[in-house]
Amino acid sequence: MIGATIFGVWLLTTFRRQRSAFWESCVVIWVIIGVNALIAHAAPEINGIWLLSWGICWLFVFFSFWFMDVLCATFVGSVIFVVSAAVGYFYLSERAAGLAENFIKLWFG
Repeated sequence: MIGATIFGVWLLTTFRRQRSAFWESCVVIWVIIGVNALIAHAAPEINGIWLLSWGICWLFVFFSFWFMDVLCATFVGSVIFVVSAAVGYFYLSERAAGLAENFIKLWFG
């Protein structure tokens, strides 16, 4: 939930400003990973599933930044987009580890 909030606030503050979707999505993901580690009071267990699940989340954040540039011309439109993107990120982040595990099992046995 905190990750979706961080993502939503960051995305909303980028309205009407020049941004680089690639670098900002990298920074957002690293901030969320750091906050999650601080909240859990432990370093994450880094393995293939962890990397792939955060890669899936990064792709979603990247395309959200990119689509915000393309789709949002007004502040109201950007607020609607930010809320839907944050909700989508919340549900994706909850299920990203399962998606990554299924992908690894499918392709690598």
